[in-house]
Amino acid sequence: MNIAMINQYALPPLSAGGTRHAEMAAGLSKNGHRVSLIAQNLSYLTGKRLFDTGGIVSVKKNHFSMYFLPVFKGNSALVRLLNWFVFPVQLFRLRSIIKNADVVLASTPSLFAAFGALKIAAYYRKRFVLEVRDIWPEILLEAGISKYNPVVIMMRKIADILYSHADSIITLSQGQNRYIQKLTGRTETVTIYNGPSDEVLGDCEPHSDLKGFNVVYSGALGYANDMENIVEACKLLKSYTDIKVHIIGDGPYREKLKTWRAKYELKNLVIHGAMPKQKAFAFMSQCQVGLLTLRDLPMFRYGVSPNKLFDYLSLGLFVLSTVRGEIEGIVKESRSGITISPSRPEELSEAILNAYRMYIEHGNSMQTLPGKEYVMKHFSRQLQIKRLLDVLLNSGSAGGFQVDETHNTGKDNINPRAD
Repeated sequence: MNIAMINQYALPPLSAGGTRHAEMAAGLSKNGHRVSLIAQNLSYLTGKRLFDTGGIVSVKKNHFSMYFLPVFKGNSALVRLLNWFVFPVQLFRLRSIIKNADVVLASTPSLFAAFGALKIAAYYRKRFVLEVRDIWPEILLEAGISKYNPVVIMMRKIADILYSHADSIITLSQGQNRYIQKLTGRTETVTIYNGPSDEVLGDCEPHSDLKGFNVVYSGALGYANDMENIVEACKLLKSYTDIKVHIIGDGPYREKLKTWRAKYELKNLVIHGAMPKQKAFAFMSQCQVGLLTLRDLPMFRYGVSPNKLFDYLSLGLFVLSTVRGEIEGIVKESRSGITISPSRPEELSEAILNAYRMYIEHGNSMQTLPGKEYVMKHFSRQLQIKRLLDVLLNSGSAGGFQVDETHNTGKDNINPRAD
């Protein structure tokens, strides 16, 4: 089968950041399918070009190819907005890839990229699969933008077109799944969660310089990720010199973190920046606790599927999470962590201290946790690739998919838009 994937923000394998689609594509290619993944030549984390060129970049390995389209350089809100419109225009330069595909999968970190992919797929009469990652324009509505705003109205129309014309719809969580089902009236949507990077796990080289008790946060550094909560918790833990909190990642809050670290003289807060996946996994494998923090924002009621959770569990870390709903259920079911209240630094600092006390009680080591076995059983990348392949092979078959309720262990509050 010839598969075309479009995700504006996809990154190459082993990069720092979102490599879900690259890993999925590589896995599909190993099963004999020809896969082309199209993305922008820009890291969404740093705003820097992945390749120093103004043209289209192609990287090919066996049956798997990645194509990177030129967009504006930068990481400001204005540049991101402009690139929403630039990318689908550039996508037409690679329309022959879609023309030669048997099925097209488009993801919605950018609604406009998915819409561009749909238009080309429809012109060539190709099967079209929509993956819903970010739910637009609901995100804008919850940010306080009026539903009568022209951009919101335009995005609502585009979203409705995508939902109605997709042969199949994929979501990343059960909360998203139920929301999309209620919104569209469709019942054949399927959930394919995020998962750990299986191949990277086997290549981890221990980070020999790490000593003491180490807590790590790995991922995007933005408003939604509640960096202030971590900083305030570090302030409460200043007297515990054996505890270090490490931040791996990049984003708008990286410079703020540096400023706060200097202002409050937080020697227990270490800011590393983004790392390639193998290096990040090697570092995290020597930590004891993994942090998963999100603000208590309404948009997260639809459900989230943060990759860092599965990475932490697969590395055997004890997880401290502030995310309710399905994620809380997964943390509890894995028996490898706890969930605490969001944006409560006193709770976070106390949870870190409790983990530290366990570490001391066990002779400066953490007890073996079942997180890795749990993740590999339910969320391995290979399992997700099999589920994706089933969707791609059967897209357009009415009633071909049923919602998997196995891991709907948490509660969520689904409030679809009112007509």
